[in-house]
Amino acid sequence: MSRLGLYFRFRAVRCERASAVVVTVLVFSIALVSIAVLTLTARTVHARAQAQTSADAVAIAAAYDGDPAATRVAGANNVRIVNIRDDEDGVTVTVERGGVRASARASRGKCRGSCLPIP
Repeated sequence: MSRLGLYFRFRAVRCERASAVVVTVLVFSIALVSIAVLTLTARTVHARAQAQTSADAVAIAAAYDGDPAATRVAGANNVRIVNIRDDEDGVTVTVERGGVRASARASRGKCRGSCLPIP
């Protein structure tokens, strides 16, 4: 093979290596961005679930034993009570935890079975 042929063959191999590096960097960049987006989404979903669970607990406490019990349960769950609306049918509460708000409603129904007070 002539010198010119070897030159072009060597140049083509170098070009293919450079292309492989570019593709590898691109794939890893896309993977990194995808992991970051999934992590942020998971944190948001988790924070929303924690706020909703706390709102449910505070609403049940407020329906059962009024505002003092709701305040105790809110403190135990590290949430801030934004609003408590008490009407004939039950209680609606809105709480905030870490910038995430959640609302829950609990009704005052008759107790079935044994009704134990909240300690």
